[in-house]
Amino acid sequence: MPDLTKAERFVLEWLAKEDVSSYGECRGVALEGLIERGLARVGAPVSIHARDQDYLPVSLTDAGWAELKKGAA
Repeated sequence: MPDLTKAERFVLEWLAKEDVSSYGECRGVALEGLIERGLARVGAPVSIHARDQDYLPVSLTDAGWAELKKGAA
């Protein structure tokens, strides 16, 4: 897997600070790169009132946590 960009590394570390973040807080090219690599995921709406994509939950995958630990080593 190619190295992460600075922006992807920033978003990876930012997502690790919370169990779940809102898509609208971190959307962009860096997040899309993490999702494509399988390091982050966008979940299903948490309520029927959260129909706006910006409120979808985003979190790291197990691979994302492993990448974070690898980068800290």
